[in-house]
Amino acid sequence: MEYKHQLWSPYKTMDIVSVEGPQRTFTSKIQDVQHLKYWEILQHLKLCSMQRKGKRYIVIHVWKVFEGHMLNMSIQANYGIRRGRFCNVKSISGTAQKIRTIKYNTFTHNGARLFTYVPQKLRDITGVPVESFMRELDKWLASLPGQPPTPCRPRSRIPILDLDAGYSHSHHNTLPEVTRKRREEERPGAGGCRHQPGH
Repeated sequence: MEYKHQLWSPYKTMDIVSVEGPQRTFTSKIQDVQHLKYWEILQHLKLCSMQRKGKRYIVIHVWKVFEGHMLNMSIQANYGIRRGRFCNVKSISGTAQKIRTIKYNTFTHNGARLFTYVPQKLRDITGVPVESFMRELDKWLASLPGQPPTPCRPRSRIPILDLDAGYSHSHHNTLPEVTRKRREEERPGAGGCRHQPGH
């Protein structure tokens, strides 16, 4: 399922929950972890959420484009002495919010944005088999916390007007958001406790 994310990458919480559904249902039947929450089950079983797996594949696809293994879908690569290899993330044009949202979540924009959030040492990997890049990418992803959205019991007597109502919030689990938080924690003098590794 994650191998289709370059064609359709769900961004609405209700769609993400639906994609997580089969894995969430299957893992919930494992007797030893039935008392755990979904994201805790994934951590215990050392699995990635479907949300994270999809973003992982998008990053791999962009890397393969830059290595000449895949057709380039109008993604521009640049190289800087300090930044290393990175993508040009184009600004989104259009007046209607719906159109802007659709453009924002296309592979051309989403792929460039996700790849740029990957650490430079991974973006600069070149001239190696894709399995080598995937292995290093997986090590990094395994160090990031992950808590995919799950269905929640709606609050009683409150009409559900928001499409995302009835679900745990998903935006804090996106790869850019998790990466930003990790960078903030690693800054010199940053306070607070670091997250425990998750998936």
